[in-house]
Amino acid sequence: QLAYVRSWMSVPLISKGRLIGALTLECDQGPYVREEMELARAFADQAAAAIDNADLYQKAQELAAVQERQRLARDLHDSVTQDLYGVTMLAEAAARQLADGQVEPATDLLRELGQTALDALREMRLLIFELRPPVLEEVGLVGALQARLDAVEGRSGLETKLIVGAGLRLTSAVEEAFYRIALEALNNTLRHAHAHTIRIVLSQSDGTLSMVVADNGVGFHPDALPHGAGMGLRGMNERAESIGARIDVQRSADDWTLVVVSLPVDTTEQVEPEAAPA
Repeated sequence: QLAYVRSWMSVPLISKGRLIGALTLECDQGPYVREEMELARAFADQAAAAIDNADLYQKAQELAAVQERQRLARDLHDSVTQDLYGVTMLAEAAARQLADGQVEPATDLLRELGQTALDALREMRLLIFELRPPVLEEVGLVGALQARLDAVEGRSGLETKLIVGAGLRLTSAVEEAFYRIALEALNNTLRHAHAHTIRIVLSQSDGTLSMVVADNGVGFHPDALPHGAGMGLRGMNERAESIGARIDVQRSADDWTLVVVSLPVDTTEQVEPEAAPA
């Protein structure tokens, strides 16, 4: 099968002083000249660099996945495990009081037990969602936000609503940032706000694209957030700054807490309007 070959050349692929492969060339013409050999060597160097970059990218992805699993494990230990331990303690205390005929104190403990169990259930749904979030490339920002509200907040008994204004589709980088900011805002609401209703509004006006995550919970001051929630707020600000947006946390006249993300329109691209969820 190689009878036609009159010239053959092999150039090693070297990465960080290590042989990782070879680039081979075959030709039915006369011998390769120096210019062709130098060109082949340049191609080999580029190929080695590309392989090395791909390897580094894969390792970075693996490290990110490990770090995410570790974060979820910490969240599971810090929240759900403690809630379940509290459920056990409350159940044992209620049982002792019932055995002693103290019905009213036992009733209070059982009521607290129910609330603690509900908190644990909400946290578990949140963590499960984070393990398998929808892919933005497949469903888009609107679909991903609706999926989150349905899977976590809606199943936790909260009233939710996603309102989408005029059709303006974001670039992939902006979509990713908006989605992550919304998730962090929703996580803070679910864990700390004791809200009954959550609304997300995407709209455009006066040259600015806005996303508002609103809840009717107890509200907060950034300096008074529980440990961890403040880190989330800083993370939201960093994501906003990375796309040229800004975040404001406000309290409305009717006592709603608003996390407002504002982005100049010229950092987006105009396409056909997205269909808003029913």
